[in-house]
Amino acid sequence: MKIDSTKANRGKTKLCVVYIDVDNFKEVNTDYGHEQGDEVLRKVAEGLKNSTRKADSLGRLSGDEFLLLVPLDPDEQEVDLKNILQRHIEAVRKVNRSNRPEEFIAQTISLGCVIVPPETSLDENIAEKIKDQADQALSSSKAAGRGRFIVTHFSNT
Repeated sequence: MKIDSTKANRGKTKLCVVYIDVDNFKEVNTDYGHEQGDEVLRKVAEGLKNSTRKADSLGRLSGDEFLLLVPLDPDEQEVDLKNILQRHIEAVRKVNRSNRPEEFIAQTISLGCVIVPPETSLDENIAEKIKDQADQALSSSKAAGRGRFIVTHFSNT
């Protein structure tokens, strides 16, 4: 998914770039089979979609990774963003990793978010830096225990 600034009016709106990874997805395929893995991915995608606001954009990057673009108006605070991210985490926890009806194992996701200031021009080099920083935030989220998010601010250094 290409980062597209058209969703955010770059003069007024912060753009939040969120990388999402399905935690321990390889174990779902190993423990329950690829058919269950596909079902978990479908349900995770559905949960993410249902938690996404109309102003946001959600897409699948590859495998078990998704990208969420969240434009925030100037009057929206970082706490609003954190509520949005937490809503996505909670929606996915309703997905059962197991294919056994008597066994419910909640699926978790990890998110890495970069807040990009409104004045940032989204040329190709900057977009690559944003993606790298979102990926680093995602790695930090996973290292902190999975099933959570890390929010950082874009740094063009």
